[in-house]
Order: sequence, then C-alpha cells, then structure tokens
Amino acid sequence: LNYADGLKVYRVGNVPPKALDALLRVVGIQSLSLFPSYRVVRTASRSLGMVTANDFPAPDSAIDYPLVGLIDTGTDPNNKLLQAWVVARHELVPKDQQDNEHGSFVGGLLVHGKRLNHNDPRFPSATAKIIDVVALDKSGSISEDELLIVIDEALTKFPEVKVWNLSLGQA
Repeated sequence: LNYADGLKVYRVGNVPPKALDALLRVVGIQSLSLFPSYRVVRTASRSLGMVTANDFPAPDSAIDYPLVGLIDTGTDPNNKLLQAWVVARHELVPKDQQDNEHGSFVGGLLVHGKRLNHNDPRFPSATAKIIDVVALDKSGSISEDELLIVIDEALTKFPEVKVWNLSLGQA
C-alpha cells in the first residue's frame, strides 16, 4: 500500500491463524497487525422541516465557487437542491449498497452551512461546489487499507480539488 515514501506496508489476506507465527519470523517484518476501521461521524442534527429552494438556493452562474472534494457515503442523487452543487460524482459503492444520509448532511453543510443553521455566526458564510466521492457503504465504515486506495484514486481523478473533506472517526 502507498503510505509514504520509504515506508513499505503490505496487505495480506486469508492468512490461517496457524501461519501467523511463521509469518512473524520473516526477517523483513517489523510488525503485524490488523488495519483499523473508520466510520462516519454521527450527525448531530435536528430536522425542523423540509428545505425549500428559498432556504437552499442554487449556484449563481456568475460566481466562480471554490471546489471541495467530499469522500463520504455520497450525496442523495434524488435531492435536486443539493445536486445543483455537485460538479462530479465518483461512485465506488454500488447503488444498492448506498445510504446517502451522512454524505448529504455533510454536503449540505459544505454548500450552505450557515443558512441551514439559522445564520448562526459560528458557521462560515462561504459556499462551495462539490466533487462527490461515494466511498462508504450502508455500514458507514471502511478499513484503513481500503480508505488509502479511495483517497489515492480520488486525488488522481480530481487533481483540481485542493480541499477535501473526510468526516470519519475510528470504529
């Protein structure tokens, strides 16, 4: 796996428990462990009603908005208000394995965080368009080795994105 220059990390799978002792005796192995898993951060929101186009306006074609990459569960493809802000979508999870709730929540905050929070001054008034990378399935979790592959692929596919959002906690 590509962690960093000069650091070699290998992923091995389906190693029988009996073979672990032999594997640990290989001279080049410094450590052997499981990859940690990460999960989406629990959302802390309270729905007060339906969002309208007045609450969540579409982008203004005369404005050049910043672009933020969102690696998450994906934004709801049926939410027309939010999709107006999605520039591209890269799906790494099959549609039948998606639950877009968390990604839509975070995407909404990236686009209109202050508006969605009653213009609370603790939220930035900045808005952004989104590159939507659907990387987490219904479980809302991903292993570190899989996450590294997703990040590497996203950075390669969307080099124009300078700011990325990844709202995860360790599982």
